[in-house]
Amino acid sequence: MRKLTEEEKIESKLRRKEKQKLYRNRPEVRIRRREIARRSFKKWYSKPENKLKSYEYKKNWVKNHEVEYREYRKEYYIRNRESILDKHHNNKAREKEISFKSNLKTCYNLTVEEYNEMVKRQCGVCLICGKPDKRRNLGVDHDHKTGKIRGLLCSGCNGSLGWYELFKDNIIKYLENA
Repeated sequence: MRKLTEEEKIESKLRRKEKQKLYRNRPEVRIRRREIARRSFKKWYSKPENKLKSYEYKKNWVKNHEVEYREYRKEYYIRNRESILDKHHNNKAREKEISFKSNLKTCYNLTVEEYNEMVKRQCGVCLICGKPDKRRNLGVDHDHKTGKIRGLLCSGCNGSLGWYELFKDNIIKYLENA
């Protein structure tokens, strides 16, 4: 086997790199590589200390590049104004639904199915006043100390009950002295 000259080595290396580049740029390979990177990042990001690092990095970057970031956002909005507004106007209902689902899960550890089951059990009415909430969905009433869910209330009763719990002792003293 003969030895390659310096020029042939360089040429061979360039050909190899060119093949790799062509391979990497194939759509199915790019998709697979992106998916691997996404999984890897999810695994890394699932650790609380890494979430904090990522958050701090982003916060510091924006803080240190405030003017450029603001300019970039303005330019981006100007370039994509129509599509941004279309997305916003067309997805209001979807965003509301996603927000509702997310709120149920994060605040009360409830799924939409469990919430709907509670509504069905209560026949769609408030547990205190017995009326349906016309303005919005029935609110989830829960004990703030234990987190235990007590039932679904209309917005008026839920707000009043929360206010009552805050000032219960004062109200009882007032009624005893009256």
